[in-house]
Amino acid sequence: MNKNVAKAMEGAGRLKALLYSLENIAKDIDFKPEDLEEADKAANLLYLAQEVTEELTKTLDTVSADARICDVLILAREVHASSQG
Repeated sequence: MNKNVAKAMEGAGRLKALLYSLENIAKDIDFKPEDLEEADKAANLLYLAQEVTEELTKTLDTVSADARICDVLILAREVHASSQG
C-alpha cells in the first residue's frame, strides 16, 4: 500500500477515535438550561465532523484499493516486459 495512503488512513482512524472520545466527554457534561442551545450547536458540529470523517475513511479505502490494483498492473507490465527482453 502507498505510504501516503496508509498515513492518511491512520490519521483518519485517529480522528475517529478523538471524535468518539469527545462525544463521550460531552455526554457527561451538565449544561445549564440557558446553555442548551449552544450545547446543541456543538453537538451538531461534532456529529458533522464524524460524518465527514466516515466519508473520508470510505474514500481512503477506495483509494487504497485503487492503488493496489495499480501496483498489480505495474508489476504485470514489468513481468511481461522482462519476459519479452
